[in-house]
Amino acid sequence: MRGTRTDARRRRHFRVRKSVQGTAAQPRLAVFRSNKHIYAQVIDDVNGTTIASASSQESAVKGKSLTVDTASEVGILVAARAKDAGVSKVSFDRGGFKYHGRIRALADAARETGLEF
Repeated sequence: MRGTRTDARRRRHFRVRKSVQGTAAQPRLAVFRSNKHIYAQVIDDVNGTTIASASSQESAVKGKSLTVDTASEVGILVAARAKDAGVSKVSFDRGGFKYHGRIRALADAARETGLEF
């Protein structure tokens, strides 16, 4: 029996997570995209803490439809908050999503704001 698209994405994500581990020196930038919103977190997996986060539900971005531009704004927000927390280098975790469209826009905006990955 075939699974759903969500099951396939979860399998891809687990496969990626086997090799991508966030540390205090180089945390993981995890991205999740739903149909209505996009979320990004900078996570230290060793200590189990979230260092910085941003989403399209925040007041700075809220009220706009989810587009590539909205994803770019979320990328800028999460990168600025990570820089304020003292993080400059991260590992990018696309969460099993294809690296194009909104995921790529978020990543490019985070890179332009100063995060290295």
